[in-house]
Amino acid sequence: MRRLSLALLVTLGLALPAAADPTVYPLTIENGPNTLTFKKAPERAVTFNGHTTELLLALGLADRMVGTAYMNHPVLESLKAEYDAIPVLAEQSPSLEVVLGVEPDFALGRLSAFRDTAVAPVPVLQELGIEAYAVTGAR
Repeated sequence: MRRLSLALLVTLGLALPAAADPTVYPLTIENGPNTLTFKKAPERAVTFNGHTTELLLALGLADRMVGTAYMNHPVLESLKAEYDAIPVLAEQSPSLEVVLGVEPDFALGRLSAFRDTAVAPVPVLQELGIEAYAVTGAR
């Protein structure tokens, strides 16, 4: 989880401790078999699954979230007000067309969200201009 949080902080251009260097773009991140390249900090994020939604909300990124889906548990009470302002794209996996309708430039979700049977594989999203970070289980 620490690796994911640090990668997101850097990717999304959030301030890190004073000793850290500022994020330099383009920024390239390896995520499993996928290479993500960000020309700038993402501005329009979508999340798939409760924990990824809560992560972005906890990082103070509600203003960059344009949609969420597949809330597999109730949102934390401390994040509920911000969550309620984010459009819910689907109760489970939204279609690719629905996701494209909110014009995201970044997607964050469990690996299962990025399959042919769910939203779309990461390479398909990348071809459409959306960088997608797939969260995998602990190893």
